[in-house]
Order: sequence, then structure tokens, then C-alpha cells
Amino acid sequence: MKKSDIYEIAIKILGLYLVIKVLGLLKEVLTMFIFLLQTKNNSHNSLVEFDQTPIFLVTLFNFFLVAVFAAILIFNTKKIAKLICKKADYEENSKLFTEKKTIYEMVLTIVGLLTIIIAVPELAITLKTYIHLFQYNSSKNNDLSFMIIAGLKIIIGITVVFYSKSISNYLAKSKTENKE
Repeated sequence: MKKSDIYEIAIKILGLYLVIKVLGLLKEVLTMFIFLLQTKNNSHNSLVEFDQTPIFLVTLFNFFLVAVFAAILIFNTKKIAKLICKKADYEENSKLFTEKKTIYEMVLTIVGLLTIIIAVPELAITLKTYIHLFQYNSSKNNDLSFMIIAGLKIIIGITVVFYSKSISNYLAKSKTENKE
């Protein structure tokens, strides 16, 4: 395995980490969107004087920026590696304990488990809050959206863990193999 291959692995791992961050940012976008709607609908609220639209737009821009950056890291790994690597990195062999595909599989499993571990307490807390508010006939839409996001994180985490082998096979393929 060449040193450049190790750089490619690290770049894809960083991209996969950013996918997890994108899920967290989705929660922030939904929160700001609901807050924006609530302040516009409640004209008697003191926050109406303060325009929430710029904050929402910054949150949305941040979400898209991180999502695009994650996609670039995952799908344009070779181009980024060419920018980072020296000529010697393409010639110099490095010894790893395993091959690319296995490293991707291990990382995907860890990322999936980490996503589940972070999302389960989040789901439990939002479910508790939602039930508490429901008992007092004060249900709010943002609590439901938080539960949906936490549930989505858990589903994605489970999917990544169970399909880590297939995803790692896809990630380990080179561009020339994909064209054939």
C-alpha cells in the first residue's frame, strides 16, 4: 500500500465524520426554522422585534457548507490526495496491518456505533420531554422534529453498521474500477 493510499483513507474518514456532523446540523436548521415560524406567527411575542431570518440563513448556510465539504471529501478523494501528496508518496510503500477495504469497514462500524451511542440518549430525552408536554396538552412541533432527527440518526447508524462491508467495498474501489 502506498503512502498516498493512506492519505485517501484519512480523507474519506474525515468525510464520513462530517456526515455525522451534518446530521447534527440538520437538527439546528430545523430548530431555527421552527423558531422562525413561531416568532412570525406570534405577533405578541417580544422576539418579533428581533428578526430571526439572518440567524436561520446562517444556520442553513453552515449546514449546506458542511454537507458540500463532506461530499467533496468522500467523492473527490483522489483529487484532494493529489493536492496533498508529494510524488514520493505515490512511490513509497507503507506497511499496514490490512488493506483499504478492511479499514473502511472498521471505520464505518465505529462511526455507525458512535452515531447510535450519541443518538439514543438524545432520543430518550426528547421522548421524555414530548411525553411530559403531551400529558399537559402542550405539545410542540419542535420536540417531535427532534425525536424524528434522533430516530433518523439511529436508523442511519444501524444501517451503516449492518452494511459496512458493502459500503467499504464501494469506497475502496478506484475510479478505473468504477468506469469498467
